[in-house]
Amino acid sequence: MSEVNSTPLNAIKAVMPLAYTRPMFGGIGVFSENKIMFALIHNGNLYVKSTSESEKEYIRQNYERYSYDKKKGTNKTKYFSLPKEVYENNCHLKKNYHRYCEFSINGKK
Repeated sequence: MSEVNSTPLNAIKAVMPLAYTRPMFGGIGVFSENKIMFALIHNGNLYVKSTSESEKEYIRQNYERYSYDKKKGTNKTKYFSLPKEVYENNCHLKKNYHRYCEFSINGKK
């Protein structure tokens, strides 16, 4: 039986115990042990980094894009919210967290 986690950070820590956080973009950036920011937590929602390909898929699935206010308007990021039922089950995160880290690396190119 899969363990269910009640918060995004608990879900991530169950899969990646060495992950760490720091404030980013008005939320909490989540970094891998290799110092790659692959996720963002804001208001209890888990947002993961996208690439141009995964962004199309996230938009098609109606995942919410993370944006935040700046002095001169709103900044839309490449992070998209995962539905709670997707990340609550550790199986999804175990299967995909390497992919999210890879999206972050590829997004810097």
